[in-house]
Amino acid sequence: MFVVGLFKKIALADFLALYVNKVYGEPSQFQGLAPLLATYAFAWQIYFDFSGYTDMARGAARMMGFNLMLNFNNPYLSTGLGEFWGRWHISLSTWFRDYVYIPLGGSRRGVGKALGYMWITMLVSGLWHGAAWAFIAWAGLHAFYLTLERITGWPEKLRGAPWGRHLAVLAVFLLTVMAWVFFRVGSCGHLSATEQIVYAFKILGSMFDVIHINWALADKHMSSNAINVLLIIVVRQLYFHFRIHEIPRLKEQTVWRTRLEPVGIAVLILVCVYMRGPGSAFIYFQF
Repeated sequence: MFVVGLFKKIALADFLALYVNKVYGEPSQFQGLAPLLATYAFAWQIYFDFSGYTDMARGAARMMGFNLMLNFNNPYLSTGLGEFWGRWHISLSTWFRDYVYIPLGGSRRGVGKALGYMWITMLVSGLWHGAAWAFIAWAGLHAFYLTLERITGWPEKLRGAPWGRHLAVLAVFLLTVMAWVFFRVGSCGHLSATEQIVYAFKILGSMFDVIHINWALADKHMSSNAINVLLIIVVRQLYFHFRIHEIPRLKEQTVWRTRLEPVGIAVLILVCVYMRGPGSAFIYFQF
């Protein structure tokens, strides 16, 4: 568990940060697909960084005899935003539910008040990340998503259609990616609170700019970096499939536990040593 967390952090999250920081550091130089790819990469960067952090903490605790709760349960496989918040940073989400949402009244006083309490809880969670309009906008956007979900019930309707579950997963992921734009610029300490919001809309505008599509891969470093980002994302998707469908079946076989699992851990350690990113502090340390 500790090695998997280490791999997520230094071999995936830190490497993705190279491309994300480049594009978000100079948004005026990038248009079209470059900001879109960078935001997509940031969605995976923050997942690998946060979940890697907690995997290492859980692994270290397990070595000392403590069994900490699972904190990230494949959130990008969610078919609804409510489900997403039940899978993403579970310890923090449940804390806000138990100590903010429920004490306010929860869902006991009707749908209208429940939605109001949900908005308050989400906005408080945004402020918890930092006193910046960008974090409030991120939380407000998620509150808006959850409101639409509760009013329309679109996840249930979509899941009932052919290929509906896959479409629901895609829809939730895309909505989450759009919200991550505000979260990412909220970490730009060199900008004022107002500048961060302007910055976020500039990124969103360039993402939807279909007239001047520019990959902005002028130098070799940028081109190689973008290609590697795509490869990492593809590998991660394959890992999702393998973890969900193949590992449970393999773990029933003795050969997996005695031979293949130790080899897999050894390979991850070698990757962490020889193919690591440049290194950076955990994103969560700033909170």
